[in-house]
Amino acid sequence: MSSTNENGKTEGRGTSAQEELEEQEEQEEQEEPEEQEEQEEQEEQEEPEEQEEQEEQEEQEEPEEQEEQEEPEEQEEQEEPEEQEEQEEPEEQEEQEEQEEQEEQEEQGPTKEELKEEVEELNSSLKKVMADFDNYRKRMIRERERIKQVATESLMVDLIEVFDDLERALRSEDEIDRDGIEMVYKKFSKVLKDHGLEEIETEDECFDPCYHECIASVEKEDVEKDKIIDEYQKGYKLNGKVVRPSRVKVAK
Repeated sequence: MSSTNENGKTEGRGTSAQEELEEQEEQEEQEEPEEQEEQEEQEEQEEPEEQEEQEEQEEQEEPEEQEEQEEPEEQEEQEEPEEQEEQEEPEEQEEQEEQEEQEEQEEQGPTKEELKEEVEELNSSLKKVMADFDNYRKRMIRERERIKQVATESLMVDLIEVFDDLERALRSEDEIDRDGIEMVYKKFSKVLKDHGLEEIETEDECFDPCYHECIASVEKEDVEKDKIIDEYQKGYKLNGKVVRPSRVKVAK
């Protein structure tokens, strides 16, 4: 009886273990599709996340690539002013050297040759100024004399008429005080001469259109051609300038 009970117990245990295993397998079979579904759901959720991450990475990489492309351009742009600066540097150095040389020369002072050249230039400029001033002085003297001559010209023309009247009075045969008139005539003639008035000579002179005015011409065998035969009116010069030509008769 005891052995049968033990066998029954063992069989009961065996059946319960099998049942447990079967239950576990059923649970596992039920859990497997659930796990697969969960995995699929996770994968489906992860796929758009991965795509988004990839897109984000690509978007981040694109500006990086652009920056990488821009970097060489920026480097080239930076290199260009650097080359210009390198070109400008020797020019600036030359200018600085020239300035330094000029400053050194100024500090040392002018050389003997430079002083000689400066003295020669000053002498030449001084001579030019003196020559210009001398010419100006002479020109002013001539201009003053010319103004003086022109100022007295009209006066002399009027006085000549009076002088003519005195001459005609002296030639008259009427009884007059010739001594008094001659005294006035001589005095008047002296005043005119002192002011530069002088007679134009006609006696034994040939006709000159610069000094004479031909009023009449006659033929004479014993007289040379263009010889002045007679004087109708005296002519006068004022300081060498003809103010009235002599009116004369000329031989043909």
